[in-house]
Amino acid sequence: MKRQMPTTGKKITKYGEKWDSQKELAFYERFIMNKVPPELVTVHEPFILVDSRTIEHQAKIYSWKYTPDIVIRDYEGHFKHVYDVKNIWTKTRK
Repeated sequence: MKRQMPTTGKKITKYGEKWDSQKELAFYERFIMNKVPPELVTVHEPFILVDSRTIEHQAKIYSWKYTPDIVIRDYEGHFKHVYDVKNIWTKTRK
């Protein structure tokens, strides 16, 4: 059985950023825009979790990175919030 990969929505460019979905943009507009100073907000900033390296017998270990949708820092540059907006609606079980 062939595994089906998840699909992504249409990319949107607004406010000088490329948003992965309308839901992601709506989250930004509702909860962050005009509430957090723009200099403290980054969108799709990649973070290296593991650097790439070569080990025994020239085997290559590739780097791993995480790219959250939105990161908010304080004025000292420390992480305050990291958001990863999901595009899935789930039914509530009763």
